[in-house]
Amino acid sequence: TGVQTCALPIFMRQTLALAACLWGAGLSLRAVLLGSNNEPEVTLRIRAITGDDDVLVHDERFTVRAAELLGLADVVVGTGRGLMEAASLGRPLFASVAERTLPVAVTPETVEPLAAANFSPRAVVPLDDAALTREAVSRLTSPEQIGRAHV
Repeated sequence: TGVQTCALPIFMRQTLALAACLWGAGLSLRAVLLGSNNEPEVTLRIRAITGDDDVLVHDERFTVRAAELLGLADVVVGTGRGLMEAASLGRPLFASVAERTLPVAVTPETVEPLAAANFSPRAVVPLDDAALTREAVSRLTSPEQIGRAHV
């Protein structure tokens, strides 16, 4: 039915994949997905993937002012203007990119190709998923990130 065939938006798929990667590395965290959603089957699909402690926020009271909530995140996965707004917060940033399982960490090595595509999934970053996994775990298990709990 609709739940099996429903495709999630790329930023949701990659955020949940990053959370799963970090859970697998032993990190205790909660994934918070914030965004508009008018398709009940998308909500069902997300709930089938996420854990009980994960949060899905799609209430318009919050999504129309999503930028105001960025300061609550310890890590931000995003695209475009939202990701650029989050950059001023000093949090680890990950950008959704096409043809990858995980989002790409925004680093001095990746910022140029990401910025050239306006931090959109159109960006082409020459890293494979294994390298992305290593980078994500390394960045988020660093001593300054231990104890932070939201992706």
